[in-house]
Amino acid sequence: MMSTTRYWVVGGEFRSPEFEALIDGTGKIWGPFETRCDAESVWRTESEQRRWSCCTRFTVLAENIAGPVIVEGAALRAPQAFRYQ
Repeated sequence: MMSTTRYWVVGGEFRSPEFEALIDGTGKIWGPFETRCDAESVWRTESEQRRWSCCTRFTVLAENIAGPVIVEGAALRAPQAFRYQ
């Protein structure tokens, strides 16, 4: 049976530590991943490489293939292709 959920890692460098707006050109998206564990592995690697930057944040999004994206983790404005529930 095929999974109905795909996972994505999204984020980038924000203008301030309030994480309200990305700096143009810094947004990144990895995925889709078939398991949350695979997405978390990328999230961990990318976050660790940038932990010196207090204005950089990544999060894991779960996409219900039959519907909108479910936010899991820190709040983040999603790219237009994603929708929060």
